[in-house]
Amino acid sequence: MARLALLNIAMGFFLLFLATIAGIFNAFELTTAYLNDNSALGSWLMVLSQSSHGHTALFGVVEILVGLTMSYSRFPKIIKILQSIGLLLGSFAMGPLLLTRAYLGPSASISPLGAIIGLCLCCFTLSLLSHSAAIWLRTLERGYK
Repeated sequence: MARLALLNIAMGFFLLFLATIAGIFNAFELTTAYLNDNSALGSWLMVLSQSSHGHTALFGVVEILVGLTMSYSRFPKIIKILQSIGLLLGSFAMGPLLLTRAYLGPSASISPLGAIIGLCLCCFTLSLLSHSAAIWLRTLERGYK
């Protein structure tokens, strides 16, 4: 079980590293857009790349916190593995998949990639909700002694 927790922590730090690298590229693109063409600052690509950067960093911190608190959950190992996969899917959705969506441009209808991103985010949310519930149950079990 400790190996799974360490894997979540390592994945979280890797996501923070990726978000940092993405932030460097965002800073260059934003500076170029600001100096050359202010109208590009609010473009679809800029907005989604900034969103991807911010969410990847946030999801990295969530991965680390889940790894640090995993030992407090009484769920069986298979549930914890599924939770870890769900967190990873959400991080993948808001990182590379969202950037891919940004480069494809907006569409009037629901795109298959948008549906995949939504499904992955649902997995992330369910994983986080179930882990949070397990931590709350453990806290209430012990009482306020």
